[in-house]
Amino acid sequence: MRTIFCSLLLIFILVVSTVDAVDDWQNRNPSDPDPPSARYAYGMAYIGDDKVLLFGGSIGTGSVYLNDTWVYDLSANAWEIKNPVGGTKPTTRYNIGMAYIGDNKVFLFGGRDSSSADLDDTWVYDLSANTWAEKTISGDEPLVRFEHRLVYLGGDQVFLFGGRYGTSGTRNDTWIYDLSANSWTDQSPSGSIVARGGYAMARIGGNEVLLFGGEKYLDFGRLKPEPTVAQLSKLADSC
Repeated sequence: MRTIFCSLLLIFILVVSTVDAVDDWQNRNPSDPDPPSARYAYGMAYIGDDKVLLFGGSIGTGSVYLNDTWVYDLSANAWEIKNPVGGTKPTTRYNIGMAYIGDNKVFLFGGRDSSSADLDDTWVYDLSANTWAEKTISGDEPLVRFEHRLVYLGGDQVFLFGGRYGTSGTRNDTWIYDLSANSWTDQSPSGSIVARGGYAMARIGGNEVLLFGGEKYLDFGRLKPEPTVAQLSKLADSC
């Protein structure tokens, strides 16, 4: 009986150890001799096939701004610098909004450049072709901003909310970009939340996006850490 108990206890310890080992952060330590430089306020998004795209950002105290394009391959545990075909790419910037948009493509909107000018340009990076393409919008589009977030909704649509502009301005508008139509649609939802920048946002399945925290900046007050859910079923149908 004691032998059986000890065996069960050992199995339990092994199972718990295995779960603990899986539920953990791992420093990947890529083998690249020349990985991306240290930076902050850059854009990063999944781009398919175990790969992630990194773009731009700032170095040090904000005196150096970047517009380099990198792809990290999880399977190979390696970074690769991408030199886009034709040399066309977004200007140097930081506090960028960026999100996957399907079909090995990443969508980028806005940010702030090296002269502290806020931006409202729309770009798509295509990993298969290794190209950045600026999208010319004929209709309405979001105003300039930085410290905003973008979320992929599925299909070829991206959701945008809020962000900062100027010295202390914040926004709380809601937009959806449709790649097939190459158009932005102002959703003008019936409900609204406090304008903010620097928050976190993610799709949580179905037609819902979860937003958490942020800063309203007019008085530099941190917002209460209460999750807010955007109901997207009607938003997506209107695109």
